[in-house]
Amino acid sequence: MSDEDQTNENGGGQDSARLERVAAALAGVRDAVDHSVLALGEPAVVDARAGREEVISRIEGHLLPRLADADAPMVVVVGGSTGSGKSTLVNSIAGLPITAVGAKRPTTTTPVIVCHPDDLAWFSERRILPGMARGARADGDAPASLSVAMSTALPPGLAVIDAPDIDSVAEANHALADELLRAADVWFWATTPTRYGDRRPLEYLERAGTYGRPVAVLINKLEATVRNKVVGLLRERLTDAGLEDVPVFTADRGLTEDARLPDDFMTPISDWIARAGDHEVRRATIARSLDASLSGVTAALERVSEGIDAERVASERLIDHVDEAYGTARSRVRDALEDGSLLRGEVARQMPEAFGTGRYMRQIE
Repeated sequence: MSDEDQTNENGGGQDSARLERVAAALAGVRDAVDHSVLALGEPAVVDARAGREEVISRIEGHLLPRLADADAPMVVVVGGSTGSGKSTLVNSIAGLPITAVGAKRPTTTTPVIVCHPDDLAWFSERRILPGMARGARADGDAPASLSVAMSTALPPGLAVIDAPDIDSVAEANHALADELLRAADVWFWATTPTRYGDRRPLEYLERAGTYGRPVAVLINKLEATVRNKVVGLLRERLTDAGLEDVPVFTADRGLTEDARLPDDFMTPISDWIARAGDHEVRRATIARSLDASLSGVTAALERVSEGIDAERVASERLIDHVDEAYGTARSRVRDALEDGSLLRGEVARQMPEAFGTGRYMRQIE
């Protein structure tokens, strides 16, 4: 073995040991946060409960899987509003009619992950989103399951998830979409000319900046006559959110027979995904997403810490109130016993009913 090979091997071993220590520390943080009580209704405590969920989701859904295998496939989550064409986009990327497309809302109730056959083993195990069961695509699956499908149209090292609607009427789907987006390495956002300005999708796009995720946007069902106007307005909103470099793709209402976007619309999207899936680009993207997730965990931990402090102060205040009330009541009972007033008034009137007129009452008198 050459000196250079020896150096690379030693360096790789040191990096591996460092990542293991980081993973162990994060697992400890997760366990400690998971055991925090945070039961009171103080505003800071309520916010801390949300922060706790954020910490656990980021650590379990993104950081630990990535630290365990930095070369694991990159995950692109396709999200968006109800009826925005997310499933159509996933079918188009996969080259197969994998996810359901229709008028029923929400259409996507079970998230579907599509990967190259070479990556099936990685996604069949629970290394990503470990709290979700795995299974083949089946209509009616519980939202807590993750269906896994394969397509050779995707390059090895890249997987795509069709997420539930972020504005779904089903609260469980809404929460699941949040969890999937936290686990993503790249976000692909689908919207329509009537939904691109909605507040909730824009909030998610703004979060993309804080998550450090690359983002692309598809405006679906966009007529050519209004394309420039709609794209211009969306770019203004993206710029306001600090996402001026986000690529914006468009597609009109045309679909192929198998519910996919025509090739002329998909070619630039496929090219962008191929560049994102390049090995070196993928490693750099994953590194940035790890840094952003770590920063997000730190910020969420501050919320948890503030909530724990607020809960301690509120608990001490409640204990003081209880002690004060108990002490006051005890003093009143003691004073009433000492001056005899406890056995007068209402108590005295109730005594005959309780004891009758026998010897118990004579003894008390």
